[in-house]
Amino acid sequence: MRSRLSIFSSRLIRSGLLATLIAVVAAEWQFGRVLPGHYFRHEVDEILYQLDHRRYDDRILSLGNSVGRQMDIAIKRLDRKMLRPMSSNAAIEMTGQYFLLRRYLERNPAPEALILWVDDPFQGNLRLVYTQNYIQRCFLRWREIGQIAWWKGSPTFTAEMIAYRWLPSFRFRSDIQKDVPFLGVSEIGLAPQVAFGNQSGAVSSRSAFSRWWQRRVLGDRSISSVAFERLVELCQTRGIELYLIPAPIAESVAESRGPMQGRAEINERLAALQRRFSVLHFMPESRVYPDDEFRDGTHFKDSYLSARARDYHTLLKEWMADDSDGI
Repeated sequence: MRSRLSIFSSRLIRSGLLATLIAVVAAEWQFGRVLPGHYFRHEVDEILYQLDHRRYDDRILSLGNSVGRQMDIAIKRLDRKMLRPMSSNAAIEMTGQYFLLRRYLERNPAPEALILWVDDPFQGNLRLVYTQNYIQRCFLRWREIGQIAWWKGSPTFTAEMIAYRWLPSFRFRSDIQKDVPFLGVSEIGLAPQVAFGNQSGAVSSRSAFSRWWQRRVLGDRSISSVAFERLVELCQTRGIELYLIPAPIAESVAESRGPMQGRAEINERLAALQRRFSVLHFMPESRVYPDDEFRDGTHFKDSYLSARARDYHTLLKEWMADDSDGI
């Protein structure tokens, strides 16, 4: 008499379900090999692909927000040997910046210095409407998924990341739909270029379990605070001097922020970290420029980029030269 398992297996084969499952797995495996190098939805996709397929040996690495990306590219044009530009967007928060640095160090020698263009490294809990596109579908190594799962405490958030990892067709669905005329296109919202930590836009809600878990694991700290401390600690361990630069701002923005540009508490927390980690250096205030130099109140107009790149090129050279070790 045939066993129940044998009967079930026979029925499974006859039904074609097994063949379908094998075909789906094979298709997703092939998608996973081809699609990441074919579709780049934004700068984070491009940077991650480069980190997986190229090697670097630069003395200075630069990470940060979209104004930092403007400055990186402009400084690179001015001085090709100055730095390796890998700034992206503030929507990835400090969690993404930490993962980018860790990925860089996996395949490349540690740079002598890291420039970090960040306004407030302590703000952010991966709750932006842009988090799905810039975090959940990008940082998909198991270690990254596990780290975020531990910090965030959201089974739903984690399950979405696993789905993106296991199903490349789901991850790149909107790109595939654009290339296949008879499929409807469903967009995943892309963030506008974001420079500051207080990004506008609706945020996702947190479940009671997630709130309880984060209090238990993180205390009163944000996820960004924990990720930033990990980043600073990694720099200390690898002997990387870290230079934190708040994004340059327009005069009207500086006035609206009030005394010390509203950075008193941020600077206190940075100073406390600096006492623990000697590699940390930070500018206490943003540089301020006339409103008419900015195209949207945040990002520089193209006509001013060269001049501002020269400003920051000089600043960085002098700042790094003042350190005892030198760069």
